[in-house]
Amino acid sequence: MVEIMARICQLFALPSIPALLANVRSIARKKKKKKKKKKKKKKKKKKKKKKKKKKKKKKKKKKKKKKKKKKKKKKKNKNKKNKNKKKKKKKKLLYFQGFPYLDFECFSTFC
Repeated sequence: MVEIMARICQLFALPSIPALLANVRSIARKKKKKKKKKKKKKKKKKKKKKKKKKKKKKKKKKKKKKKKKKKKKKKKNKNKKNKNKKKKKKKKLLYFQGFPYLDFECFSTFC
C-alpha cells in the first residue's frame, strides 16, 4: 500500500503522502460546495416563475371585461343612427306621394 501511494505521489509531483491526501480532500470539498450552490439556484428560479404567472392571469381578466363594454356601446350608437336615416327617407316619400298633382315649382315653394 505504501509503495502504491509513493508512486501516486511521484505522478502528481507531491512531496509526501499527507500532501496527496490533503489535495484529494480539498478537491472533494470543492465538489460538495458546487453541488450545494446549484441546488439553491434552482429553487430560487422556480419561485420567481410561479409569481410571474399569477400576475399575468390577473391582468388579462381585467382587460377582457373593459373591451366587451366598449364594443356594446359602439353597436347601440350605430343602430340608432341607421334608424333615424330610414325614418327621414320614408317621410319625404310619403309627403311627395300625398301631393302628386303639384308641379315642381309649386312643390319647391311649398317646402
